[in-house]
Amino acid sequence: MINCLLVEDEVELCGLISEQLSDIGFIVDAVYSAEEGLNKISGNSYNIVVTDIKLPGMNGIQMMEKIQADLENPPIFVMSGYSDYEAADIINIGLQCSLQNH
Repeated sequence: MINCLLVEDEVELCGLISEQLSDIGFIVDAVYSAEEGLNKISGNSYNIVVTDIKLPGMNGIQMMEKIQADLENPPIFVMSGYSDYEAADIINIGLQCSLQNH
């Protein structure tokens, strides 16, 4: 089984995504903020993290940087309906974090 952490602040959307991931066999822990996500990931082992970019408080990019700097390095999928970030920016942030840890 694939253990997945889902971070999405919109409750209905979080439920829909969680249901879809569960339907394809993922075991999903869903939280509504980056801070909750960091608390959850520090005490659990996840194969993948799926996060929104626009979150209250810390955003998904900042959470991704913190996960990759401080913790195990699971693959992180970033999603957003709108964002100030370009896809290349997000990929470069992920690559920079990855290179710093290896």
